[in-house]
Amino acid sequence: MLKMVRREHKLVVKALRELAKAYGDYGRVKMSKPVEMQYSKVKIFKPDLWAKTKRGEIDVYEVWYGESVDAAVADIFWSALVPNIRYLSIVCVNKFYSDPWTKEYARELFSTVSRHVYKDNKSAYNYMPTYIAEVTQEELKDYSRLKKHLEKELEFE
Repeated sequence: MLKMVRREHKLVVKALRELAKAYGDYGRVKMSKPVEMQYSKVKIFKPDLWAKTKRGEIDVYEVWYGESVDAAVADIFWSALVPNIRYLSIVCVNKFYSDPWTKEYARELFSTVSRHVYKDNKSAYNYMPTYIAEVTQEELKDYSRLKKHLEKELEFE
């Protein structure tokens, strides 16, 4: 089961990376690499994928598949501390698993957690739209369908 999760997680991240590289707004795209943080005490935050726009803004992409709620909360929290963050995009993989992630559940969790995250005495997420996509089993079986779905849901157009 864990092998399957890893393979399918990597497949979604690969599709995101290809979409991000093809998207004309990005100057740099990094997969599973640390992103620079706002606070010097915080050394390492490795989102599944992050991209830097030509204007220096950062978009963070996280894939939630078999992710614990604690890990999902950490993704929301740490992404808020990324300087110049523009978007946090979350891809929920809704597949038979002990707790499949859904778009509604992810939106509810994000809403609950983000209310309590502050940066410079302001809510860290007031200004930042968050994209949440849900991937089904059928989309995982067809890579081109998966990419088209992510492109539409995360507005890579």
